Amino acid sequence: MNRLKFSLLIILFSINSAIAQNVIMGQIVDDKEEPLEAANVYLRGTVMGAATNAEGRFRIENVPTGEFVVTISMIGYKLKEVPVSIRNMAVDLGILQLESSALQSQPIVVTAA
Repeated sequence: MNRLKFSLLIILFSINSAIAQNVIMGQIVDDKEEPLEAANVYLRGTVMGAATNAEGRFRIENVPTGEFVVTISMIGYKLKEVPVSIRNMAVDLGILQLESSALQSQPIVVTAA
């Protein structure tokens, strides 16, 4: 009888773990509300992250419960950070807009020979 109870407990724990997987998702767009493909989306201080697809959508799975800062970066756009609290559920950040920024470089000097 104890073996049966133990087996049922293991099954219930496994089902609960499968259901309670934390996910962060959303969509990244530019100033003109066009989707941004290949933007980097990651949780600051971790190795967890994703790149956006052609529709600008991302999904980070198996996020532990806790407080995080979602960081979004892409060349030619200003860095964006969004605080998020994960509590055993999927979190949809919705549509996040990145602001474009001019690329800074060193001056180029052209001389005639």
